[in-house]
Amino acid sequence: MMTTGASLSLAVVHTGGHLATTWDFAVLSRRAIASHGDIDPTQMSGGSATRPRESRYAQPGALRVSADHAPELHADPRFWLRVAIAAGATFTVGATWAIIVGQFGGWTHGLPRELDLLAQLHRQLPALLDWIVVQVPWLGTNLVFIPVLAPAGWYLWKRRRRPDLAIILAVTTVGNYVIGMALKIAFERPRPALWPPRGEYTGSAYPSGHVMAVTSVVGVIAALIYEKRGAASPLVGWIALLLATCYSRLYLGVHWPSDVVGGLLAGGTWFVGMLWAKRVDVQRNDSRVAP
Repeated sequence: MMTTGASLSLAVVHTGGHLATTWDFAVLSRRAIASHGDIDPTQMSGGSATRPRESRYAQPGALRVSADHAPELHADPRFWLRVAIAAGATFTVGATWAIIVGQFGGWTHGLPRELDLLAQLHRQLPALLDWIVVQVPWLGTNLVFIPVLAPAGWYLWKRRRRPDLAIILAVTTVGNYVIGMALKIAFERPRPALWPPRGEYTGSAYPSGHVMAVTSVVGVIAALIYEKRGAASPLVGWIALLLATCYSRLYLGVHWPSDVVGGLLAGGTWFVGMLWAKRVDVQRNDSRVAP
């Protein structure tokens, strides 16, 4: 009877007028053995003769996750627990900063340094730049977010089969609005009355909802694109838009500087919290591929 050991000792053999490598001879020997019914060739060398190339070189015990796997993030209670913790932390940070500002006595009429800063920034820009500054805040409102992110979420969920990304966008946007409105209602800070305000603004002054929205919602979008594409341009664009939004809220006279700082603090907390909540998906996938 022919044995597989012979295939390891021969470099080449002459078969049918051509040279066969050791690997060819091993395959022939397996077929010969199988034809006598002695051994199933799939049992030889772990069944590597019939397995696909990628499975022959896979790590033993590793579980492969398909490329089109769509994590059911919204069905994981750990995700919603982290969202709740992030929401609580965001409100706490925003409330803490409001209390600190109030303790210094500048809640209604602004702190002396705030008045000086607003006076320095409120200088008429050239007509074109002035128009741009007036329009910039609209990019941080639900009037823009909803028409853009609603179809984007549908596309991610239905077309790209990425409900996890759609959920992240929806929760980030809705959570930002709810927390921001809760802070505005809780503290009811009046807006500056140093000169007639311009541009888009609603509700009380604290915190700056535009700054908070750009920090968290646009920041999460930029981070997701960076994670997927590896391009830094979305992050650069996010920072540029954030700086422009902060400047515009002060230039237009609709916020105190401490309102803008509060928006940065609350929005930054919500931004970090949502990325932390999304990590549940990464941990779920890591547990699936662990040996």
